[in-house]
Amino acid sequence: MVDETRMFRLGVRATSKGAPMMIAEKTEILIEGLTLHCRVGVPKEERGAVQPILVTLRCETELPVGGRDHLDATVNYATIVREAQALVEVRRFVLLERLAEALADICFVHAPVIRVQVKLLKPRKLRDCEAVGVERTFIRS
Repeated sequence: MVDETRMFRLGVRATSKGAPMMIAEKTEILIEGLTLHCRVGVPKEERGAVQPILVTLRCETELPVGGRDHLDATVNYATIVREAQALVEVRRFVLLERLAEALADICFVHAPVIRVQVKLLKPRKLRDCEAVGVERTFIRS
């Protein structure tokens, strides 16, 4: 028999048979407010200078409830950030849309990721606009 009082104190919800009472409908790994310093733009002059791009990544994963409580059991957001920073150090992009694809590719390398939403903003690029940018969603095929 499950000691329900003890389980409640531990923050664990279980049925009377001890099985979890829930499943994860959706788990997203979030990276918000990342500033990448890269060369991106349609005019050649714009690609000639490094500019800040504000990045938000939402990586939907297939992580089971009750899995291992270890970093290897999930997506390491620090690794994704390092890989994104390394990408923009070596590549230039004409379109933000292509940069979004490259960032999604980085996320999909991590096995449990099934869907990635990428939002990229160029701050203060146009007068009278706080930012301009693109938002794209990719699904693992």
